[in-house]
Amino acid sequence: MTAACAAEEPARPADPVLAAPATDGWRTETWAGLSVDVPGEWTYGGAPVRSGGGERTVCPPPVMGPDDAATGRVGRPVTLSDVCAGYPWIPHSRALTSTTPYVWLGAEIPVGVVRYDGGLVQQTVARHGTTLTVGSADAGLRARILGSARPAERCRPGGVTAGETEVCGYGRGTDDALSLAFAERVDPATLTATVAAAERAGEVPAGWTCPGPRRNDDGRGHVRRPADVVELRDD
Repeated sequence: MTAACAAEEPARPADPVLAAPATDGWRTETWAGLSVDVPGEWTYGGAPVRSGGGERTVCPPPVMGPDDAATGRVGRPVTLSDVCAGYPWIPHSRALTSTTPYVWLGAEIPVGVVRYDGGLVQQTVARHGTTLTVGSADAGLRARILGSARPAERCRPGGVTAGETEVCGYGRGTDDALSLAFAERVDPATLTATVAAAERAGEVPAGWTCPGPRRNDDGRGHVRRPADVVELRDD
């Protein structure tokens, strides 16, 4: 079933060779055709994404205050906050000396290594059709995260494993093409509750998406562009 503002069959990643799920308090994150393991306590943030003028911004950035965050962040190239920072970091930015670790999935930055004054090393590699960036002062942590990169292991063609339920989120790129933005296994009760909520909400008129950022706004809070898609899958 697809629960979204506009239903559409999304393109899924190619059928991969499955890797073992994350263990020891780690969790798996997915973007496009990539799955990677990160510490389970890490929170979420942004990753560099190009704005309409071509500049790259991170919303929110890994560090938003005078001190390092207690935990790392997992960022995707989407806007999650109106607190943003330009990337590359501007002179005297707190991010230049921070040691807060982070992972960026699909960041729009070149492959390579950047070393910062505070000792943090940022490594960006190309993996499975997208980019993976790990920033940390801990070489072992960087190696473990980079080494866990593998083809996306959920939301695959052919359905889900018997007894499992998945939620698959697909975002739009600048060309309006759908790509996998997140993939999670959820409790079957979550699927039931979500479907019931979607049925109560009714449908958005054909050709429109949900109220959102004002891009080609018609004055009524509708945006003239295709919608993102959230798909709930069970066996």
